Amino acid sequence: PPPVANFAPSCTGLTCNFDGSSSTAQPTATYSWTWGDATPSGSGKTASHTYGATGTYNVTLTVADAGGTDSKTQPVTVSAPPPPATTLAFTSNPPAILVLNGTFSVEVTARDAQGGTATGFSGTIDLTLQGPIVAGGLSGSTSVNAVNGVATFSNLRVTGLCTGCTLKAAANGLAGATSSSFNVVAGP
Repeated sequence: PPPVANFAPSCTGLTCNFDGSSSTAQPTATYSWTWGDATPSGSGKTASHTYGATGTYNVTLTVADAGGTDSKTQPVTVSAPPPPATTLAFTSNPPAILVLNGTFSVEVTARDAQGGTATGFSGTIDLTLQGPIVAGGLSGSTSVNAVNGVATFSNLRVTGLCTGCTLKAAANGLAGATSSSFNVVAGP
């Protein structure tokens, strides 16, 4: 019987892996791949190809054995991976005046070198309290994993009076960020 060509693509960024093992063919069959981007063809039941640019490409697998030849073409879409995170930024700062032990929230965003949100970043961001004189500490969610490059810190509390305090955000491998300054005052 003639072979039946079939394959499954799996792409990450600009690189795709192709698996033709779901084809039906004799053990001696040959497998050849055309990538749809004018580069030399590939061979083998499984193959990998890295594209030079984002886009949709028509990939063809041709299977040949003693029973004949069969081809299957299907489109694959590749996209460039998001640029890596390089720095942190406060996208939501603490209020200028905080009441002692009052709750507040801040948001920290991982930025790429162009200043855009680094949506591929999912690392841990840590907050610490900084100030000329810090009589207390920072409690609440002070260590948060970013989701699509954004970390939201909720239910934060400053447990001591403070004038001119700031929050510092830090993550491994990234330049840190400092919030706008705030004062912590006793309640009304």
